Amino acid sequence: MEKFDINNEIPEIVGEIAEPDEYLKLLKEHFYNITDGLGKHIDRGIVDTVAVFTAVGYLTDQSCEGHSKERGLPFAWVDFQSDFMNTDEGQEYRDLRHEYAEFYDMKKKDGLKISNTDYPKYSRLKELREKVKNEDIKLKENLNNLLKEFYLEKGGVGFDYAAKDIFLGAIRIMPIEAIKMDDELFNKRRDASSEDWKGLVSEYDNFDEIQKREWVEKSQKETQRITAYLREGILKTKNT
Repeated sequence: MEKFDINNEIPEIVGEIAEPDEYLKLLKEHFYNITDGLGKHIDRGIVDTVAVFTAVGYLTDQSCEGHSKERGLPFAWVDFQSDFMNTDEGQEYRDLRHEYAEFYDMKKKDGLKISNTDYPKYSRLKELREKVKNEDIKLKENLNNLLKEFYLEKGGVGFDYAAKDIFLGAIRIMPIEAIKMDDELFNKRRDASSEDWKGLVSEYDNFDEIQKREWVEKSQKETQRITAYLREGILKTKNT
């Protein structure tokens, strides 16, 4: 899993560019060159997808091309954040969430039982959580509408993608089959005892290498189709 702060420098890099193809070229170069905190680049198999989603106005956060041998998910995916997360309140939410986690862990280590209201800033954190949640709902709907338009126009090939909320503040596009497996896992964990909970994983986590490789290949082809569709729409603006 790779995390990059990839959007904050784009206005300075792109600037006022009249030609959409030049705009996409500069975005792609930008994403090819940036690295995360460990000095790793965005996976080359997903960088074009990150660039075109950014070009059409989405704030990308994390991405992966999928892996069949290494640790990670056996499919390509991209995570998005709402525009709210790029505001002062969005940063405040991240800061308070981190501060709350540290507060909770410290009390837990001391063997103390605490409630949410023991955290002095909990009411503000709760308020910001609700704002993040509402913006996530809008983002998920927008992404799913975009993908529905793609499949209506281009048709599916049996490995359709959709948007799923991963955690508060993050929406991921991923294969619908993987979403179904994650939903099944959620239901199993909900009904499991605390002792059995940790041993439960999604069905795709138990794939053998051949199955993982098949999923990686299918997902990369599908994200490439989605990328081509978005690029086509961007380049059409040259004639409008």
